[in-house]
Amino acid sequence: KSILELGCGSGLISIVAAKAGANVTSSDLSHTALENTKQNAILNKVSLAIIHSDLFDNIPGTFDMIIINPPYYAKDANEEAMLAWYCGKNFEYFEKFFKQLKEHIHLNSEVIIVLTKGSDLSTIFGIAAKSGFSFELVEEKNVLFDEKDYLYKIRPSSSA
Repeated sequence: KSILELGCGSGLISIVAAKAGANVTSSDLSHTALENTKQNAILNKVSLAIIHSDLFDNIPGTFDMIIINPPYYAKDANEEAMLAWYCGKNFEYFEKFFKQLKEHIHLNSEVIIVLTKGSDLSTIFGIAAKSGFSFELVEEKNVLFDEKDYLYKIRPSSSA
């Protein structure tokens, strides 16, 4: 399978997928995250396509699976380390993500996203709906900081 990990951070998901035989593209806006992913790929003896990109800006093609653990707090990131947490005070990250997503999926693609109870889920769901996407809850887990994390599949809405 072709897998894209958007916002790869340390590259953990990318490395696990590559070890399972997937053709993996790892991307992040953070240069630090990309260097960490590169070093972890070397240590784990896997091959990854590592791309510096603001969401899909530098990423061509479609993928069988897109995995994303996005920034989800409504605040502007004023330094690189905050890119992992803040999606912009007006949820600009999600606006851009959902506008670009259709160009990178095909009929059988799976899009998996992690969100947290501490994020504004209704706003994120509303942004997705405007672009023709809906969420299907796959799993929820109690966690220390935000009380609960949710794993969702993102699907094109039936009306899209």
